[in-house]
Amino acid sequence: MFPGSNPGPGSTIIYAEKVINLREMLRKILEEVSKEKDLFLQKRDNEFILSSKHHPIKILVVSTSSGYAVKLYCENLRDFIEDLLEEENPRETLENILSELSNIAYTIHSRLRENGMETRMMIRDFILDALEELEDAIEEG
Repeated sequence: MFPGSNPGPGSTIIYAEKVINLREMLRKILEEVSKEKDLFLQKRDNEFILSSKHHPIKILVVSTSSGYAVKLYCENLRDFIEDLLEEENPRETLENILSELSNIAYTIHSRLRENGMETRMMIRDFILDALEELEDAIEEG
């Protein structure tokens, strides 16, 4: 294919097959990780969600314009943090959960990159927000 030339129908089919193969590879990698780590995997719209039965913080793998992003997410973070306050050491509990999920997110990130998928880790802000939310709850407490 030369710059400015018109791609033929064959090119479109090859591109579509590549997209389908990448999505299938993504699904397969996420299924493997979810089984290894005893997580529940579900697909919703353009994202995959890996969740634990032990806490509400989830790992999201979302499609972006440049590939995929691996994120952490919690629908009701404040409620979860308030529940953690009942633990003997809420900060240690939260740090352990975040550490475990960070390691899993990094595993996903690495496996996707090993398979040629452009991937970004976007978990730092969530981790800082969760720890700040816990500190605020302890101070209010």
